[in-house]
Amino acid sequence: MVRVSTSRDTVGVMTRDVHDARLLDRVLAGPHARAATPLRRVPRAVLPAPLWEDLDPQVEHVCRAACERLSVAGWELVERALPGFSWHDVLRSATLVPAHETRCALAGYLTRHPAAPEVDDVLRAVSSEDVRDLVLPLLGGGGPGRTAYEEALNSARLLASRLDALRRREGAHVLLAPATTLPAPGKDMGAALVRPSGEASTFLTYIRNTAVAAVTGSPSITVPAGHTASGLPVGLLLDAAPGADTMLLDVAERAADLLTGRGSA
Repeated sequence: MVRVSTSRDTVGVMTRDVHDARLLDRVLAGPHARAATPLRRVPRAVLPAPLWEDLDPQVEHVCRAACERLSVAGWELVERALPGFSWHDVLRSATLVPAHETRCALAGYLTRHPAAPEVDDVLRAVSSEDVRDLVLPLLGGGGPGRTAYEEALNSARLLASRLDALRRREGAHVLLAPATTLPAPGKDMGAALVRPSGEASTFLTYIRNTAVAAVTGSPSITVPAGHTASGLPVGLLLDAAPGADTMLLDVAERAADLLTGRGSA
């Protein structure tokens, strides 16, 4: 496990279902695990408008249908605007902060291992095309400066504050959105793709909605929402407030059971 961001690094897990994620959470927490507190009411979720914009029609159809199933089961779903929200700021923070921290984090890791390669050698060896585009500017000590780094951190803190205020104001357990704006990509997908607005980065396009939780330090989980007409899986993203991991797992478990036909609200 190699660190790349001292302020963001979190190990994400892929499990068969939310039940397995809950089990893993209990194992990792050990004797310090908090007992789950049953929800006293049906789950309430906010659908933030920016996270539902510019979606592939198939993704939107599947996710809207999933939300309708949750609503019919008794969930309270409300759509809300996010004044002052900027995708430019979110994605800038999502990429600039790790870019500033990666070189030092990687150097610290390598110094603990005798005969380890140099940082630049590791960066040059990155094989993923989209990741290479992010790390090659760091060669020779390059990368974002301190001022830009601090601005990106402040932008992330402001967004976190606004989302926390939204959750409190609405009494919401989670924010709800499509996990990605496009269906799952094919194995031959390149570093760039064409959208109605023009050519775009594949990496930034696919991390768009998940970047919100990453930059705000919020627990986040994706549950199956359904499939496109061609059978590609579509995910529904649930983001909770920082520290609300156990509650998020409870809500996600309910959502997944409903959407897979295994449970009720």
